[in-house]
Amino acid sequence: MTDYAQITGRLGPHKIDQLSPKPHQAVFHAGGKRLFVPNKGTDRWFSVRL
Repeated sequence: MTDYAQITGRLGPHKIDQLSPKPHQAVFHAGGKRLFVPNKGTDRWFSVRL
């Protein structure tokens, strides 16, 4: 990787488990042009174009 993507956003409702963004996996799209990242801290999926 040659770039950095900062994940920001409103945190989820669980104040103990969701103190900050917590990306915990990265999944490539079948076409290879996107990377999907689930984030436990914000309860959202992020899509990054490669």
